[in-house]
Amino acid sequence: MRNLAFRFVTQAKSPRPQDIAIHVVDPHLDLRSQFTDVSSFQSELRQRNLAKVDVAKIADGYSHWWQSYQAFSEVNQEDHQAKREAKAHLSAHEKHLIDALKLPNRLSSGSTLLDAQFEPFSAIEPLCKSNSVLQTAEALELRLFDAFSPIRLDPPRMVRPAVTEAFNVSSKDVVRFHEGQNPAMHLVGVTPPGLLVSFVASRFTSTNTFPLTFLARGVGYSRSFHRWERHFVSGLLLGLDQSSLLSRLNALRTGIEQTVSSYGQPSTRVVDPKNLRPYEATAALTSISGIPTARFGYAGSYLSERLQIQTDPPKGSKGVKFLESAFFEVDVSTLVDKLSGL
Repeated sequence: MRNLAFRFVTQAKSPRPQDIAIHVVDPHLDLRSQFTDVSSFQSELRQRNLAKVDVAKIADGYSHWWQSYQAFSEVNQEDHQAKREAKAHLSAHEKHLIDALKLPNRLSSGSTLLDAQFEPFSAIEPLCKSNSVLQTAEALELRLFDAFSPIRLDPPRMVRPAVTEAFNVSSKDVVRFHEGQNPAMHLVGVTPPGLLVSFVASRFTSTNTFPLTFLARGVGYSRSFHRWERHFVSGLLLGLDQSSLLSRLNALRTGIEQTVSSYGQPSTRVVDPKNLRPYEATAALTSISGIPTARFGYAGSYLSERLQIQTDPPKGSKGVKFLESAFFEVDVSTLVDKLSGL
C-alpha cells in the first residue's frame, strides 16, 4: 500500500529502481465510517475466511493515525518546525493507515445481483462456435454493442502499482514489468484495474446519464491465469447508486447468457463471500457445463474513494460524491479452448 498511500508513508532511502514508489493519487483518507460497527465488519471478515484479521485492533490504530493526520492538517504551513514534527508523528503511525487500506470491501446487504429488475431488451442471437479467440471476442463485443449501446473503451495495458493496490490485488498475482532504471509497472490489460485506470482522479458532471457502461475486448494478464494471459470481453459500469448499477449489470448478465448459450446451458450463482475478490461487495459467476465463463462484480464506492472518481454532489449538499462501480468479464479463452468442442 506504499504506492497508494505514497504521501503519507515513508519510503525506502535507496530502493532498487523497480521498487521505487510513484505517487498517482491521494485516496480518500477518512475511513472512520468503516469502523462504526466493528462487530459487523468482523463477521464479514469471517465470511471471507479472514477471521484472523482483528478489526477492533485496526480500528483503534487507525483512530490514532486519523488524530495525527488532523493535527498535521491544522499546522500552520509557514511554521516549518511544527510541520516537521507533525509529519514525523504522522509517519510514526503509518502502519495503522496501511492496515486500514488493506481491509477488503464491506459486503453488500439486501437484494443480490440476480434479484435486480431491469428494462427488457431485444433478444440477442447466440454466438456461432468458432476456434478463433479473436473472431469470438469480436462477435461477442458486437452483439453487446447492438443490445446495450455501451461506450467503447481501449484501456492501457499497464498501470502503476498504486492502482492494483487500490484493488487489493495480491502481489503473487501481479505481472510486473520493469525496464532499465524506470519504476515498475503492472501488466493488467482488460482486467478491472485496466478498465478503471483511465478515470483515476476524474470528476463526472451531473449532466451524464448514469449508469455509464464501458466495453473493451483484448488480453487480460495475471499470474493466476494459464501462461499469465487470457482473452476477455470486459466491461465497467459507473453509477450513482447500488440499485441502478445492479439493474444494469443483471441486464448485461442476462444478455451475455443469451449470447453464449450456443456453448451450453448457462447457469449463474451468487459468489460466496469467501470467494469474492477483495474489492467486491457482491458478485455472480456464470458457468457452462460447470466451467466458469463470466463474472459480474459490484464494488460500490470502495474503488472510487481510493482512486478519487467523483461526480457532483446532490444540490444543497457539501463535500464530494464518489461514484459506484461494477465490472463484468467474459472469458473468451475458456469459451474457445474448453467449450467449443462440447
